Amino acid sequence: MLYLSHPIGEHYKNAHMVGIGGIGMSGLAQWLQSQGLAVSGCDLSESPITERVRRSGIPVERGHHPDHIAGADLVIHTLAASDENPEIKAARDAGLPVISRAQLLGHVMDEFPQSVAVAGTHGKTTTTALITMLMNAAGLMPTVLLGGMLDAIAGNAQISDSPFFVAEACEYRGSFLHMHPKTGIILNIDGDHLDYYHGLTEVYQSFAQFARQIPRDGLLIGWGDDPLIRRLVAEVRCRTLTFGLGAQNQVQAQAITFNAEGMPSFSCRAGDSVIGSFHLNIPGRHNITNTLAAIALGYSLGIEPKLMQDSLAFFRGVRRRFEVVGRSNGIIVIDDYAHHPTEIQATLQAIHRVPHKRIFCVFQPHTYSRTQILFDDFVHAFGLIDQLVILDIYAAREMDPGTVHARDLASRIARTGLSCVYLPTFGDAVSYLQQNCRSGDLLLTMGAGDVYRVAEQFLGKVVE
Repeated sequence: MLYLSHPIGEHYKNAHMVGIGGIGMSGLAQWLQSQGLAVSGCDLSESPITERVRRSGIPVERGHHPDHIAGADLVIHTLAASDENPEIKAARDAGLPVISRAQLLGHVMDEFPQSVAVAGTHGKTTTTALITMLMNAAGLMPTVLLGGMLDAIAGNAQISDSPFFVAEACEYRGSFLHMHPKTGIILNIDGDHLDYYHGLTEVYQSFAQFARQIPRDGLLIGWGDDPLIRRLVAEVRCRTLTFGLGAQNQVQAQAITFNAEGMPSFSCRAGDSVIGSFHLNIPGRHNITNTLAAIALGYSLGIEPKLMQDSLAFFRGVRRRFEVVGRSNGIIVIDDYAHHPTEIQATLQAIHRVPHKRIFCVFQPHTYSRTQILFDDFVHAFGLIDQLVILDIYAAREMDPGTVHARDLASRIARTGLSCVYLPTFGDAVSYLQQNCRSGDLLLTMGAGDVYRVAEQFLGKVVE
């Protein structure tokens, strides 16, 4: 039996999930199923996630129709689904409880005595995966809901009978304000989701509210190299622990080096003592700070340094986070989820340490609002590569406003002197790459949509 004060299975028997193909929704579907609920779902399109959900025994319908909620006594929806969704409308007309994914996640978190929520504009999935590896190695075996696929747990969820629960805490539309974790981690605070927040000040205020919801006997772990997080740490009432590269941090990385493949090593100090040396198999300085966040949590839990060293060295990353997907004719092909200018720059800094002749990048902008609001930042984010291909904007939850187009972005980037072309289809991009890439080059596909299919097609894994 899970450590739950009020198991959700005592109140509901049949849950229907609108948008079950989302990575967060599919993880919650697995948790609900583990509680004995009969779960059903639907999504607009088929995907590897919907197929994975079906294989777990959960029926998934394609598209949205009021009939899909038949028999349900609880309806959960992704934030991408509007109030006009026919299933949401039918549920409300029938008097059924309708809650968002974020509300359900907050409810689940409240039922675990030792909950950890990983927040931040960037790095949540990688850090949550690192924490999972570390806690599993220590025998704590938390229930985990992850925003990506981790081979070590064979998916994006781990269900256990431990009192520990670990999940990502997304700031989009204030989703993480439904959470009251015992331990909160804040990796960074940056300007994103500016279709919802009116500037960085509002983003900060949302993170500050999240931090204030940690109980007084809880713990806030924050990246102390970020002045916004240092300010936030000084404002909260709970215990705090900072990590980073600066000497002011309680958990600090020192003596950083990189090997020939771009993988970092460093010595880690906690307080006045040295925890030990850490050798990572994930590249980039940004992953040093992600790892430090996991180490800080492990330190707070009293996990043995040797266990932390060994488990973190074993970590090879999450799928779609600097994932080496293959090699073809001497060309290394890497896929990455980066979709914000800060993430793009961090990924490109890391990839520059990988031996290469030239770097080709295929970028798929994610959402019209982000592309338009951060347009100038995107223009100047790609300076470290040699050849850039811009694909059409991946709409995700949005309708095309007709005010921004991928060709506009490509044109502006080309005016900076970088070789950049706009290509409308994956097939066009693959043909361009086949004609231009040579042995010794490195190909990076990047974005939060389905740009990974370009890498697959280039390698011959998918034929369309």
